[in-house]
Formats: sequence, C-alpha cells, structure tokens
Amino acid sequence: MNLRFFLILCFIFCLFGFDVSFGRSSKSWDELDSREKRSALIESVYEVTRPSFRRKAGFTLRSDCSGLIEAMFFDLGLNLGQFSQNYGVKGNGVAKIFDFIARVGSLSISQPATGDLVFFSNTFDRNRDGQWNDKLTHIGVVKSVDALGTITFLDLRKGRIHSNKLNLQFPAHYSYNGQVVNSHLRRTSQNLGLASKLFEGFGSVLPES
Repeated sequence: MNLRFFLILCFIFCLFGFDVSFGRSSKSWDELDSREKRSALIESVYEVTRPSFRRKAGFTLRSDCSGLIEAMFFDLGLNLGQFSQNYGVKGNGVAKIFDFIARVGSLSISQPATGDLVFFSNTFDRNRDGQWNDKLTHIGVVKSVDALGTITFLDLRKGRIHSNKLNLQFPAHYSYNGQVVNSHLRRTSQNLGLASKLFEGFGSVLPES
C-alpha cells in the first residue's frame, strides 16, 4: 500500500472511527485497488441520492453541491461534520471540504482522475456585494476525462444530480468541434460563467493511480 495513503487512512480511522467495509463490494475498502476505489466513489454519488440510503443511514442529504460530497464521504464511513467540529473549521460547506482535503489529501490544478473533487469560485454572488470575490462556492466530483481533456463532473443542484463539462485546454470555449467542453455555471455576459473561468482546483484523498 502507498505509505502516504496508509498514513491518511490511519489518521482518519483514529479521528473518526472510519468504517473500512464497503457495502456494494465483496471487498473491504482497504482491499480495493486505486481504480476500484475511484469507481466506488462514483457509485456512492448515485447511492446517496436514493431514498433507501437515507432511510438506512438516517442521513439528511442537503440538496446542494457540498451536501452531495458530504453524503458521499458519509457513505464510506467519514463524518465531515465531526471533522469540522474537531478542527473548528469555519465557512460554507465547500470551504469545509476544501479544508479537509488540504489537511489529509492533496490539492492540485493538474489533470484529475475519476473520483477526484473539483472546486469552483464565484458561481454566484454569495455575499451579495455585486463583486466577483466569492471563493469556493461550488464543488463536484470527477466522473471521467476524455481524449480531448474534457472532464465530466457530477454535482447536485435542487436535489438532482447533473452532469457537467470542464476543459482547461479550451478555457474560452463553450463548445469545440460540436462538443460541449465547458458548461455554464453562472449566467453572465460573454463567457465569464464557463466552468473553466470559475475553476479553483482539484482535490483528492486517494494516491495517484
């Protein structure tokens, strides 16, 4: 096992009582290889929106982007709410998740892998001051990356999972060769609301593949 990832798991286990069993696989979480772990994260995104999960876990899923990610981690045995209390983390849900990744995982702006998180800023005017100064306002989870470098990521809005596009190689384009490469995350003039323009970074709790 990758030593850094082993230390991360030990930290999480000691702090939160991490449950390493993974309910939709015959293997435990620790027995899954990196590719299987990443696939398991995407499975969890869909699992936590099902009523059966909420009844079983007693978990109230907030119908927003950070609520989805918190539920995804909760499904795998990690309580981010407890983490925030233990460390006195302040801010909105996205900022708390960003802080968690910064402490126990890794942040990057390079090409991500399936299961990584993607952070955005200024997707709406959170403080209502009319300025573009709202850090960490949106989050999603990477589902796939195609040959063109277009990232498909999932998020939750108004209780529904949405599939979106992000391509940092074509930051000024909504579409390229007839394919959407950057979704609109904010309604603005020109292309200032494209995912590429609002991108903040990627984060992962998994070792590199």
